[in-house]
Amino acid sequence: KKKRERFDVVLMLSVTKWIHIHAGDEGMKNTFRKVKRMLKRGGRLVLEPQDWRSYKKKSHTFPEHVKENIRKIEFKPDMFDAFLTSELGLVRERQLTPPAGAAKGFDRPLVVYRKEKKQTQEGKEGE
Repeated sequence: KKKRERFDVVLMLSVTKWIHIHAGDEGMKNTFRKVKRMLKRGGRLVLEPQDWRSYKKKSHTFPEHVKENIRKIEFKPDMFDAFLTSELGLVRERQLTPPAGAAKGFDRPLVVYRKEKKQTQEGKEGE
């Protein structure tokens, strides 16, 4: 049996929109599930969720199948936090605010989540 690699930190910077518009809601959720499996216990996910407005900002330049994917999205970026914490059992540790004067497009906050080191009280596996 092949041993899975485990990581202390997974960075998801400026990628959620692209995964989401190409793979849809289930693809985005599956990506988060895979990241959780890849994290060591106590490992961290550093997430830079892209705002929903950015999905549509240049959508006129996207191929028709991508535009259709965007129209079908129900799992909006403001729902990511609840999914990561309630569904997957990650712990939201902090939100890092970008410095004043950050370049446009890179002025989004980073959110840090931690994978539990042991099983939680609710019985969710902290794997």
